[in-house]
Amino acid sequence: MDTALLLGRDPVFAWALHKVMADLGLALEHVYTLSEAKIRLERFSYRLILLDGLRPEEVDTLGAVMHAGANIILFDADPSQAPLEGMKVLSKDSPLQSTIASLKESLR
Repeated sequence: MDTALLLGRDPVFAWALHKVMADLGLALEHVYTLSEAKIRLERFSYRLILLDGLRPEEVDTLGAVMHAGANIILFDADPSQAPLEGMKVLSKDSPLQSTIASLKESLR
């Protein structure tokens, strides 16, 4: 089973993503800190990396250890501030069904 990594501080959002990922056939690992994410990214490979509410400099910090070929989605950020080329930006402010549809579309 492919695995996704979520770096975020919102446990309710993590729970919802866990359910969505299971429906898509992906396991979800959730970490709360940049240091935890860096350790995971150095040791394991992920099909999808989800970053929730990070500032651009925090994403830059992870950029060096993120895997080539992984889909990277940044939640709740201004699309013009996405620091890595090819990174998708989604909003959690839209209705859940819309967020789920956008997430599924970005995985195709």
